Amino acid sequence: MKEERVNLFVPKDENEKNLMIAAVKGMLLSKCAEIFSSFEEDREQGRFRKNEMPPKDAIVYYQVKTDDMSPCTNLQAWHLEKSTLTELDDPNFDQKLDPVKTKSMYYPQASFRIRVEPENSKGYLSFTMGPLFGRGYMVDIKRTGDTPYLGEVQMQWIS
Repeated sequence: MKEERVNLFVPKDENEKNLMIAAVKGMLLSKCAEIFSSFEEDREQGRFRKNEMPPKDAIVYYQVKTDDMSPCTNLQAWHLEKSTLTELDDPNFDQKLDPVKTKSMYYPQASFRIRVEPENSKGYLSFTMGPLFGRGYMVDIKRTGDTPYLGEVQMQWIS
């Protein structure tokens, strides 16, 4: 059987672009739940000191960037707890995390941000667990036929 060549996913039209965004957004949300669940497992196994426990829940924001000079705009938000995502009514839900008052390595609630850029076939995922603990990733959006999938995940920043 002949293998189909894998290409970056460049949408042909607006409809394909919207389908690609929805599919990739779902994959990035699953990745957020996967990353967060690894911290839940460590917490349950007692791998953290009692006063240094990572957050038990998180808010995940889906964002779009309108241009290079503007900050991202939140379009959707979800509450993530125990690998379960529940969509929030307000995409601009404000966590009010104050790092000055945090005496721990962790915030009371984690924050994830995901973004899909169909123009350059990229997806982005970042998370912050505390004032000095976060990661940022970029991933190529690839396709096999009409099906998008996430390519190799590349770390962009770490704190």
